[in-house]
Amino acid sequence: MGRELLAAGLVTTIDRAALALYCQAWARWEEAEEKLAAGGMVVVTASGYATPSPYLQIANKAMDQ
Repeated sequence: MGRELLAAGLVTTIDRAALALYCQAWARWEEAEEKLAAGGMVVVTASGYATPSPYLQIANKAMDQ
């Protein structure tokens, strides 16, 4: 995709680091969302308490990035 964006003039080589970071955040968000879909947004701790899934925080942080 990077080559296509470069050829279309939508990015330059200066944008490479920003694009790489975006791709990394996207992959992190996508993986966290898959984990949430499989395990739900609430998990039960070893002591029996319900708490938000840690993947929820990971997904939200990746979206912010």
